[in-house]
Amino acid sequence: MRRSGGALLVGGAITSFLCLQPAKAAPWPQPEGETLVISRVGVFHGEDGPQDFDQTMTQFYLEHGLTEALTLGGTLGWASQEVTGPFPATANGIVQGDVFLQRRVRRTDNSVTSLRLTYAAGTDLSLRQPDGTTTSSGTDAALEPAVLLGKALDDEGSRFVAAEIGYRASLGSDPDRVKGLFTLGLKPAPSWLATLKLDTSTSLSNGSDPYNDYDVYRLEPSLAYTDGGGRSYEVGLRADIAGRNISTGLAAFIGFWGRF
Repeated sequence: MRRSGGALLVGGAITSFLCLQPAKAAPWPQPEGETLVISRVGVFHGEDGPQDFDQTMTQFYLEHGLTEALTLGGTLGWASQEVTGPFPATANGIVQGDVFLQRRVRRTDNSVTSLRLTYAAGTDLSLRQPDGTTTSSGTDAALEPAVLLGKALDDEGSRFVAAEIGYRASLGSDPDRVKGLFTLGLKPAPSWLATLKLDTSTSLSNGSDPYNDYDVYRLEPSLAYTDGGGRSYEVGLRADIAGRNISTGLAAFIGFWGRF
């Protein structure tokens, strides 16, 4: 088996990292020839009954404009975790690796519609327990098609809304998932951007692996400052507002955005 023992709770905590996305591809594509790189570091504390989870997370994200309508990108994420309680364990390693291709299919003066297809590689982490034994926890590879919508609420683009609906089709025994991301954005000044996101991930419970059968719903407020050189610095929080079969808690993060 891929998981055993207390891996149900431990695996759920590691899976929680996958929802800490720095900037899923926005509906608006990258300009042709330009590259956006985002790095984010965060800490997470969660609880699930008698279990406590502490994580540190590092994530790197890239988008490159192949044409005015076509964007190529990917994400690589690493996490270190300690679990205390009835099933103590530690783990670290790569917990996310994916590539995507996104195409703009419709554009008006103030709105855009895009389609995206993501391939997410499988993950497999060794969980080290105090007695020296190990178990394994991870996720199966998956394909995720998604529809992305964006709309500016004024002519200056200082207020906008965006929505993303995706279907994560597992290529293994994990349940399929329906995922949503809804964003409100406000630029109170040219160099500042405030966003509020609602991130949802709901299992369809149609897989044979119960360890990744979970639901989670999160709110993420963040604030980013862009300097004169086009670099942006971001701070934010991530609060779990509801969940099923997964540790819930609070994450804080800082990020750096650069364009090339």
